[in-house]
This record gives sequence, C-alpha cells and structure tokens, in this order.
Amino acid sequence: MNRHAVALLALCVPAIGGPTRAVPAVTSTVSARRGAYFSNLVPRTSQADVRAAVGNPDRVRSHEWFYRMRKGHIKVRFQGGLLVDCKHVDPGDGAVYTPLYWTWKATAAAAVRRHNRLLTKRSFESVEAWGESFAGSERYPRIHELADGFVVLEQGIFERLGTRGAFKGRIIKATVHRKGETPIVVYRLFDHWDSARPKGVSDELLAKRERALRTLGSRIIGRSAREMLGPEDGSGGSGVCPIYYYLRQGLLVTRQDYGVPDVITSISLEQPGAERPADLRLFHESFAERK
Repeated sequence: MNRHAVALLALCVPAIGGPTRAVPAVTSTVSARRGAYFSNLVPRTSQADVRAAVGNPDRVRSHEWFYRMRKGHIKVRFQGGLLVDCKHVDPGDGAVYTPLYWTWKATAAAAVRRHNRLLTKRSFESVEAWGESFAGSERYPRIHELADGFVVLEQGIFERLGTRGAFKGRIIKATVHRKGETPIVVYRLFDHWDSARPKGVSDELLAKRERALRTLGSRIIGRSAREMLGPEDGSGGSGVCPIYYYLRQGLLVTRQDYGVPDVITSISLEQPGAERPADLRLFHESFAERK
C-alpha cells in the first residue's frame, strides 16, 4: 500500500483505541427555527443579522457558513459581510439542494431610479416594466432594488412558467421594505380588479359565466368549458395546467382533462393579492364545497 493510500485510510478510519467525538443531533425545534429563518431571507442581510437570528454556524469555511438540519444542512455564502447565496443541501426530498436565496448582478443606478419612478406612479401592471430582479428567495422570487430599500413583487398563481394570455406577467402584490421599518403593502391586484378585466370579456359573457356557476355549482365539472364559460382568458403552463376565466368576484381557475380537452375536471375561485380569502358563498353551496 503506497503512502497516499495510507493517508487516505487514516482520514476515513479513526485510530484504534483513539477517542471519537459524536456530533450532537439537531433538535426538531432548532431545525424548524433555522428553516423558517432561511426561507424568509431579504437583501442586505449581514453576518450579524444571521448570528442574532439563528446563532453561530456549526462550521465555517472561508466566506461560507454551515448550519446542520434534521435533514441535510444549510449552506450560506457571504460577500463583503452580506449574505448573497443560501441553499438547503440534501433536503431529503430527492433534490441535491433547494435554493433559498440568491442574488444576481448589482442593479445599475439607472435601474434603481426607474424602480423609484415606477413605485411613485404605483405602476404594477406587469413585471416586465421592472426588468430583471437583482435578488430572490424561496418566499420572494422577485426583489427589486430602490434607493432606500427594496420592493418585493409577487405573482402568485401567475408565476408559473409558461403562463399566457391576459394574465401573463401580472403582479398580484407589491410590498416595500425599508431598513428599520415595517414592510408596507402598496399594491394588491384584487383592489384594482375592474381594471384587470381582459379585453373581449363583455358584460354578457360575465353574466353567462356567473349564471352557469350559480345554477350548476360543482355539477359544472364534466361539462364543456367553452360551452359553459366561453373562451378562456389565460392559462398557466402546459399539460394539465390551470385555465383562467375572469369574473367580477375573482378569478375562476379550472383544470381540464388532458386526454379530453375542454372537459372541466375541477374549479376554484381566487382573488389575486386579496388580503382575505375568496368568499365562495357568492356561488351555490355545491360550488363552495369544491374549494
């Protein structure tokens, strides 16, 4: 056996009779607290912020901190003392890692000024006007920098890859974060629901949709979507994807049979960005049971 093999073996096998140090298990409480914190990260989080929230790391390697979890570990990377990347490695669901927070290139000064103008105008119709986000997290996929903080743009059900139609790119909620202040919600799509009405959705079409839901309730399942609801207003993704129909009371979300297109297989009502859940009592009791 050559000396390289011996050195490798020494690393893998403790010396006979030598002391071994057991690594204490992470309790469920500690793991849950760490998971909750790292799943809600925001920009400009410092090393001191992390240490104050979840304590000292279990291991440090250069600019990386490691926190053990019940399954896998959290890996945190810092740059200039600020957190720039965080992932849950080996989370136990078959994934190699789950990204929890990430940053892109720094936001140009011109883009920051544009973001501030958009905020002043309350321009939240589409994410396209805001350009690329400079950071994102598991909870907040789109974070845009401001001169004195940042704004979180949420798309909710419209975040799905492949969303098309009238709701592509729509923002459902915008929240401004400033250091030392309570975050302020400055926009909710459902508060402006009338203005979200797609072109081509007439009063007659709305009346037809509402009449079908009130009359049939959940018995609309198994029927033709086009016959009952008219043309769709959008969809999210491909395959067995959600299909959207605008109503005065909110957004009707249906799923339709992949093998038999146009046949409704489920229904639910969303009120995008609303502070409170949708009130399904607007419809027949049998429809409410499908929520």
